[in-house]
This record gives sequence, C-alpha cells and structure tokens, in this order.
Amino acid sequence: MKKSFYKKWCLCLFSTLIIASIGVIIFLNYTKEKKIQTVKEPVDKKIYQQELKSPIDLLTTNYDNIVEQDWLPTWTELNSNPGNINTTDLLDKMNSIANQFNEISKKTEIFKAEEKIKDPAIKQKIEHFKTAFTAASNCMENAALSVTQGLNNEKPLKDSLENATQSLGLADQNIVIALSTLAEVEGKLGITKK
Repeated sequence: MKKSFYKKWCLCLFSTLIIASIGVIIFLNYTKEKKIQTVKEPVDKKIYQQELKSPIDLLTTNYDNIVEQDWLPTWTELNSNPGNINTTDLLDKMNSIANQFNEISKKTEIFKAEEKIKDPAIKQKIEHFKTAFTAASNCMENAALSVTQGLNNEKPLKDSLENATQSLGLADQNIVIALSTLAEVEGKLGITKK
C-alpha cells in the first residue's frame, strides 16, 4: 500500500511539474513575443525622431521658404504687370529659384531615410514621401524654367506662363501627397505635432 501511495504521489508530482513547465514555457514565449512587438515600434520611432525628422523638416522648410519668400513675390510681380517688368531682374530671380528647387530635389534623392527604418510599411511610406516631394520640387523647378524661357523670348511669355501654371498645379498636388504621406508615417510611429 505504501508503494502504491508513493507511486501515486510521484505520478501526481511529476504530472504537476510537467504541466507547470509547459505553462512557464508558454508564458515566457508569450511575453517574449509581446516584447518583440513593442520593441519594434519604438526603435523605428527613435530612429525617425533622432536621425530622420530633422533632415526631413529641413527639406520641407526650405521648400516652403523658397515658395513664400522667392517664388510668390516674383510670380505676383510677373503676373501683375507683364508688360512693364524688369526682365534681367526676373531672369536672375527665376534662375535662382530653379536652382534652389533643383538642389532640394537632389538632396531628397540622396537622402536614404527609408534604409534606416525596419518596418516595411513605414519604409514604403517614406519612399512615397520622397517620390512625391521630389516630384513637387521638380515641378516647381520646371515652372521657374518655363518662365525663364518666356523671359528669354525662347517662347511667347503667355505660353510660358500657362506652362508654369500647369507645373504649379502638379507641384501643389505632389506636395499635398508628400505631406499627407509624411503625416501618415508620423501617425504610425505615434508622433504628434506640437
């Protein structure tokens, strides 16, 4: 009877140890998966905030500054009185504007932001941002070059202004796409605007 009693206790104890071990293994794997999921997002967020946000903000700020400080005053001056313009001054301004947008486009293409991000969905969104932002910069450059062609009498000024207006429309579409994509990236990373 004692032998049977010990066998039952040993069997019960052994079963309890096996069940407890399985429970511990399942629990550890579950918490490990949770940690991996929670670690992945903050790593991308940290990389974005520390390495990518400043260069991206610099690019978008430069774009806005060129539009507001250089393009709009020159465009307004050109359209307000096209018959009475200082061609040399406007040519210099438009060439400068075209060169500035060309620089932004080159810097955006060189900037390999998406390579540092781990999450493929966020990586793809950053690529979309870069593509749209480069397209917007190129369209603004094309608008300035169209005006330059008109001022150089390579084309009639009226046709050049129409071409520039079309390029401006495309630039507006692309900058909206770029900025909304950037907002999606920051939303996925949990970054809020101040």
